Amino acid sequence: MTGISDSVPPDTPGGLITSFITDVLVKACMEMSKKQRKFQRREFKRHKGISGVATATVLPPGVDIHTDLCIYRECNKIHRDGLQAGASGLLRLKCREFEAKHIPASKIVPLLESLDPSCVRRVDLNSTFSELKELLQILPHLLCFPQLRSLKLQFSFMYLRNPTPELAKRIHCVSRLLGMLLSLRELNLGWSTISGNLHQMLCFPFLRYILGFRASQEFSPGFCLSSGQSGEKLPVTHKMSHNSSPQESMDSLAFLCARRIVAHHPLPAVPAHLHPILFQAAFLDGRTLVLRDLVATWPFKELHLQRLVGHMDLLQDHSCKDCVQAVIQGVVEKVKRELEEPACHSRLRILDMTDDVDSVLVFAGWTASFSTVALVNACVEVFKDHQEFQRHGFKQHKSCSGAASAAPQPPAVDIHADLRIDTESYRTLRDGLQAAAAGPLRLKCRELKAEFIPAASMVPLLRSLDPSRLRRVDLCFSSLGLTELSEILRHLSRFLQLRSLKLWNTEIDLQHPTPESAFGICCVSWQLGMLPSLRELSLGMSKLSGNLHQILCHLQAPLESLRLAYCSLLPASLTFLSQSFHAPALKILDLSGHDVSQGLLEPLRLLLEKTSASLLHLTLECCHIADPHLKVLIPTLQRCSRLRFLGLYYNPLSMAALRDLLQKTLELPDLCQVVYPEPIDCYREDPVEFYYDFMECADQELLAAAAAEISQLLENSGRTDIVWTDDPDEHCPMDYFSL
Repeated sequence: MTGISDSVPPDTPGGLITSFITDVLVKACMEMSKKQRKFQRREFKRHKGISGVATATVLPPGVDIHTDLCIYRECNKIHRDGLQAGASGLLRLKCREFEAKHIPASKIVPLLESLDPSCVRRVDLNSTFSELKELLQILPHLLCFPQLRSLKLQFSFMYLRNPTPELAKRIHCVSRLLGMLLSLRELNLGWSTISGNLHQMLCFPFLRYILGFRASQEFSPGFCLSSGQSGEKLPVTHKMSHNSSPQESMDSLAFLCARRIVAHHPLPAVPAHLHPILFQAAFLDGRTLVLRDLVATWPFKELHLQRLVGHMDLLQDHSCKDCVQAVIQGVVEKVKRELEEPACHSRLRILDMTDDVDSVLVFAGWTASFSTVALVNACVEVFKDHQEFQRHGFKQHKSCSGAASAAPQPPAVDIHADLRIDTESYRTLRDGLQAAAAGPLRLKCRELKAEFIPAASMVPLLRSLDPSRLRRVDLCFSSLGLTELSEILRHLSRFLQLRSLKLWNTEIDLQHPTPESAFGICCVSWQLGMLPSLRELSLGMSKLSGNLHQILCHLQAPLESLRLAYCSLLPASLTFLSQSFHAPALKILDLSGHDVSQGLLEPLRLLLEKTSASLLHLTLECCHIADPHLKVLIPTLQRCSRLRFLGLYYNPLSMAALRDLLQKTLELPDLCQVVYPEPIDCYREDPVEFYYDFMECADQELLAAAAAEISQLLENSGRTDIVWTDDPDEHCPMDYFSL
């Protein structure tokens, strides 16, 4: 009979004690209880034996009635006795939800004691008490309900604004009792003046509530709570916003309680589903010991660091380095424990530290390769322990016949990471990658970035990497000639998932071809053709001249991202691109550093025409684009219907040309950012050539006026979603894998 509406009928007498269904059920139980006692007395006499010893009376099995009980106004002895009869008689009441209104706490306790504890999932006490001491009378009796998931204490009118020492002690007791309700998922404290005491009341419960706060509820100004509507579910996980401060990020009661819990070490035993939010709170507050313990006992197969903590530059009160180190150490302890106790296995098999954790550490002031070195050192440490375990296991498992049986091996943990290598960390990484390939802590590199590493030193690193996950190789300032590049490409061919290859500021110079360079170009072209998944290629600062066709001619699939900044391309190179099968597939194109006045304007226009259906990101910085050149390009830019970004910095454009560009590109629906050059109108003298340092001659008042005019034009056109900026540092290059 659960789920049936049990309201007081409008035509019933005003003195009705209970709602209709509850009243009928209680009377039925009382009646059945009287008949049962009468039957038992009669049967006792009839079954009494000759010897005077009474035999047991055989009773029918009885009937369980599952129902929701509602009691209003006043309660008397009849209903208390009726509930007791319904708990133990032949007609047994199994209460699922218990609601009481306007009944004193002293009379609630006998009713709770009369309920069968096996089924109660909700207790709703409305206008029952006004002081904490009355609540303390009720809460101990709720502990006998193991299935209690919802507790509503509405209209209690508790006033906790100015707590005395005695009141503070009672708040603490209430908190501990709430914490003992292990199944609680919903809590309603409506119309209680809690003020700043909510965190004291809820610091022990395990973060599982649905709030029901009302407008009259008062909080202290320092307490931030965005989820304040009745019945609104608070998420178990908490995602930190990129633009919010840590204080502003405390927008859920669950996260607030989690921060209280992780303030104490060691943690109590917590359910598996609470580990993610406790991890977030511990990371935000810098609780390294708690982080280490959480990772060591992680109850899920995968732990993805970036998904859990979001943007780590929010952390202001502690070192992000310490937290990353604690996470790594937690995995080390987990593997070591499994080595020592083979029967003790946690579920964690993948620690994902990708999404450029090291770049965040650079922002925080740490060296770029910190997490890379920490991961490699952890793999070496576990590898040594594993070797020691194998030696001991070999002796321990040696049979009596002298034959050695294999020692049990713990399941391995894969660490997915983006590795950054420089000259200081090279030796550590080279030795560590070899250990990581054979130990129970296996390093799976997703992206490899190396700076100032010679080609001869790169080859051993590439040989040590697991080929299953590598998707990007980024070599910067690596002193690569054609011969060295060909050797590296030969070792990259075993990485079948490699989709991105970046070679920035190499020593490749093909402006003056020789027979040796022609052979080198042929080798590089063939090796690039051996990369079947390659979709992004960056050759910035390589002097390719007119050899682009020879380099790209053996690629198996069209490129989607091509960065050729400052590559000294000739008009024939752009013509080749516009006629190749790459053009219709290009999403990212960077041709910065090429002078369009040197015969490149028309080939560039044709190339943009061919890429117009797919192009998302176009960078033409420092291309000597003047007003007449831009006028030629604008109609083609208007056809790039999917364009999101346009970079035109370091080009000598006037304010009139920029104004025309803005008006003509408003129709591009996806355009969200334009990096424009400082207008030449804003300079105190006309430049003879457009050098980088010429902006020092700009008039700041004129620049401010130009920026204000652009903002006004965007506002008048209703396209305030487009960001126009003259600061190139505000733009982060679009990552191919984010498309």
